[in-house]
Amino acid sequence: MRVLLSIVVSSVLFICAANSPEFIDKSNAQQIKQKLANIPGILTNQTNELADYINLSSSKKNTRLLQYQNQFPVPNNQYPNLRFNRYNNSQRTLPKNFDLRLKLQNCTRSIITQNTCNSCWAIVIANIISDRLCLMGKNISLSIQDLLECSTENKCCEGGYASKGYEYMIDHGIVEEKHKPYDAECGICRNTTNITKYKCNPGSIWFSDNVEVTKWELMNRGPIGAVFDLYDDLTIYRDGVYTHKSGKNLGPHAVQVMGWGTDANGVEYWICRNSWGDVWGLKGDFYIKMGECRINEFMSSCEPLVE
Repeated sequence: MRVLLSIVVSSVLFICAANSPEFIDKSNAQQIKQKLANIPGILTNQTNELADYINLSSSKKNTRLLQYQNQFPVPNNQYPNLRFNRYNNSQRTLPKNFDLRLKLQNCTRSIITQNTCNSCWAIVIANIISDRLCLMGKNISLSIQDLLECSTENKCCEGGYASKGYEYMIDHGIVEEKHKPYDAECGICRNTTNITKYKCNPGSIWFSDNVEVTKWELMNRGPIGAVFDLYDDLTIYRDGVYTHKSGKNLGPHAVQVMGWGTDANGVEYWICRNSWGDVWGLKGDFYIKMGECRINEFMSSCEPLVE
């Protein structure tokens, strides 16, 4: 049992290091946009500038998160919302294949298209909570736009941090999508004082880089978020299990993990939901080999607060 924290405690899990790819710059974002624009079936207004978060250290580029064994490393109020990985030796029976999409077939959510907003940090967090609420019997879609424009410690369409997004979900919560539909725009945080907001449980922010722990979380709690290194060749993905073959590293990208599987060759993969619209990939989803592009290194979630 372990919990993961970053070297820099002030931002909980992320920092902006000089020359780090934590946020894709505009030139890289434009490259992605151009790549997607050349794919048959993807419309111009469905191209994307992608900018998100990843676990980087200022002291060493691409440093993994620090790993702590067996006990919470700071037993005080410094990390009030982080929790242990819920996993022990009695919980090691895991199936070869598991697909949460089958349990979520009746949930009223469509595949999001980011458009020209670097919003996948908000898309992933809002959709994780929406899907977990649906698994609890409450079929609603939460507003990505509310999180995007009101989580002011993040950077709206310039990118965001998972830790700050989850903390916002605990402290403030967001309204349903019908009150603030996604428009991929930044501006003032529109008032929703008299509208019901949905939050995360205090103490429920979860992070892991352990495959078995992540599988257990998926099976028992619902979808999770993942961050990985995005390369050119993913933009032309059609089917099968993605492994990076060629092209430039375009920076980090966040997606929703919906399950896992094993192909005919014994290759294990994650089932992921992207935010590039339903004309891309497998109707908006894709399979990626476990560990590919560092996808195992930063999985995250928080639990909905049900009152």
